[in-house]
Amino acid sequence: MHQKRSSSHHCFSTRAILYKTWPICRLCIFLLPILTLMHCQKKQESILAIIGDRAITVSDFQSRYQEIKNKMNLPDNGQVRSQTFQNMIDEELMIEEAIQRGFDADSTGKYEKERLKIQSLLDAYLKQVVIKDIRIEEDELKTLYVRLNTRVKARHLYAESREQADSIRAELMQGKSFEELASDIYKDPQLRDTGGNVGYFTVDEMDPYFEEAAYTLGIGEISKPVRTAQGYSIIQVQKHVTKPLLTESEYVKHRANLEEYWRMRKIKTASRDYVDSMRKALDVLFNDEVVSAVLESLSKRTPVLNPGEDATPTPQNNELNDKVLVYSNLGDWTVEKFLSFAKYSSEEQLQWIGNQENLEDFIAGIVVRAHSLAKAEAIDLHRSESFQNHMRQKMDDFLLTRMEASLFDDVTIPEDTLRAYYHNHQQQFIRPPSVRLAEIVLDDESMIPTIRKKLNENVPFAKLAKAYSVNRRSAERDGEIGSFAYQDLGPHAERIFQLKQGKWKGPIKVNDQFAFIKCLGKQFHRTISFEEARSEIVAILNSAWKSKAKNVLLTTLREKVKIVTYPEKLKSIQII
Repeated sequence: MHQKRSSSHHCFSTRAILYKTWPICRLCIFLLPILTLMHCQKKQESILAIIGDRAITVSDFQSRYQEIKNKMNLPDNGQVRSQTFQNMIDEELMIEEAIQRGFDADSTGKYEKERLKIQSLLDAYLKQVVIKDIRIEEDELKTLYVRLNTRVKARHLYAESREQADSIRAELMQGKSFEELASDIYKDPQLRDTGGNVGYFTVDEMDPYFEEAAYTLGIGEISKPVRTAQGYSIIQVQKHVTKPLLTESEYVKHRANLEEYWRMRKIKTASRDYVDSMRKALDVLFNDEVVSAVLESLSKRTPVLNPGEDATPTPQNNELNDKVLVYSNLGDWTVEKFLSFAKYSSEEQLQWIGNQENLEDFIAGIVVRAHSLAKAEAIDLHRSESFQNHMRQKMDDFLLTRMEASLFDDVTIPEDTLRAYYHNHQQQFIRPPSVRLAEIVLDDESMIPTIRKKLNENVPFAKLAKAYSVNRRSAERDGEIGSFAYQDLGPHAERIFQLKQGKWKGPIKVNDQFAFIKCLGKQFHRTISFEEARSEIVAILNSAWKSKAKNVLLTTLREKVKIVTYPEKLKSIQII
């Protein structure tokens, strides 16, 4: 069995392969040079550029060009093709330089390569065993379209574990109210004082399982505990508001985007369902005492900021390493063995672990991952051409990103350049009059008298915003929503701009909501100082200075690296 060689070596290996596999006869010897030449010519026809030891093929160009053309809605012409080709050559030069600097072979590069291998192999395996069976039905897309045009108002009670969630629901069924339970569960006044109200939301604004339950429930109905990425929720839907006059033509217009989104949602759901089913099939059980000790070790762990470093904890107590943590059909895993399998977990995954149930889910996921990787290797997925190509692409992306980060880290814009820009572009830094505002937003019109009464009684605006506003983002900032120029405020500008500092107005109807607005401060027409403008100037010039640094490096690399291109082939490449 002969291993496939990379395209950059194709002409050198053909003769050896043919001699080893063909019977030696006069006809073969006569045909050999011709066949070798034909093979090389065929390969040569597919190559657009050779950059050092790397190559750009027609297929590479077609994929990239099609992607860029669709994403940016560009016309197909010679100029766009030529620019795309040049960008690809520049990227290959940067990747080649990254390899020369050892970015693929140092500890960070090796770590990332192994992490990418694990993730890519898992993706390939899931594609074979889970994703291939996913089908999108027309009724599903029509339901999704209606949901996208429907806002749901709901409240929920949160629990960290299933046991806690069952207990909370039992109390609800025995007659306790959402308000009573929320006051015990939540510290956040927005949730504590409103019975767990999350306001209105629509598709893709909440956890997918929370969202699915909310859209399925009837008004007033209370859900069973819903498992989300954060824990568990008991949900009650209070209102549905659907836009009138949803037309078939509008549905058809958005159908392609609906299908793409829904496919991704079903893939995520199917993947989680697969992990849950395999957890049962592998009979995953835990040593509770050791799990608790590992959780304590995790809580003392120093977060890892560098994505190229191992984020898994090392237990302080060495005796813990030899204790059995988890039992399954894969065998008994000690803490040490588990950590060896969990090595390539991300900092984000580890930050998610907040309690023992989270940790058990994480451990079970690692067990299922180990089982899936073994299955994938057993059917030689890691040897497939599609997997190897995918790995190369992912590693190239990593090297390019790392090379650019390394280059840009050294970019410093001189102070005199920043000041010169400020003095030469004074018009850019003139600010019109503005007003800084806070808001209390209500969905329920019946709450207006309550808020007005409390404001007239001098209850702090910030306190009321935290307790009652359905805009959770501004509520968390005491209702503050930032500064606005006159023209930013639309039809309400005249009314709001007249407010004096510390005064409020309301309610102001905005669509189907009601807002109380308070003036926190005013700024008059002025030119901001250099110190105020500095970060803005850096942001403006940063791109140009990074581009300049990149071009300097590329100029050097073009002189150092041998580049052979065939731009005349661009014109004849077929793009679908």
